[in-house]
Amino acid sequence: MVSPENFFNSVAFRLPSLNGRQAVGDGVIVEPWAAPETVEPLERTLLAFATHPGLTARAAMRTGEPFLTKVAFLESPPPPKVTLGDKVWDEHVTTFAASQSEALAAFKPGLRELLRTRGFRGHLELRPGGLIIHYEGLVPRPDHYDMMLRVVGDVVAAAVGR
Repeated sequence: MVSPENFFNSVAFRLPSLNGRQAVGDGVIVEPWAAPETVEPLERTLLAFATHPGLTARAAMRTGEPFLTKVAFLESPPPPKVTLGDKVWDEHVTTFAASQSEALAAFKPGLRELLRTRGFRGHLELRPGGLIIHYEGLVPRPDHYDMMLRVVGDVVAAAVGR
C-alpha cells in the first residue's frame, strides 16, 4: 500500500469479545494523509489496523483499484498472485500469498462470504497477529468511522473462524 506522509484523526478501540470471551484485540482507525502536510491529498480515506492473537495466516486481497493500493515493491518481490479455487472469488478478487493453502487459511469461507455480501472494495491484508483494511469509499466522517469500526470487528471475527 502507499505509505502516507502522516496519519491524522486516529481512534483507538478494543475489539468486541468473540463467543462471550473477554476482548483480546485492539484496533485503530486513522486517516492516512497521502500528500505533503500542507497540500490536500487527491483523495481522503480511512485505514484500520487491528491486532488479535487468533489471526495466524499471511495473505492479502484487493478488489477495485483504489488509489491507496497502487504499490511498487522496492526491497523484495511481491508475494505471488494465487487463486483459491472459488470461482466467484477468483473472478473478482486479486489474492496474494506464498501459496494457495496460505491464502485459503487466511480467507476462510466465512470471511469470503462476509466480504462478498458487504460488496467490499479495497484492500485487506492479514498477518499473524494483525490486519490492515482499506475500505474504498469510506472517508473521514463520523458515520464512516462507525462503519469501519463495525467492519473491523466483523472481519476479525470471520478471519479467526467465529
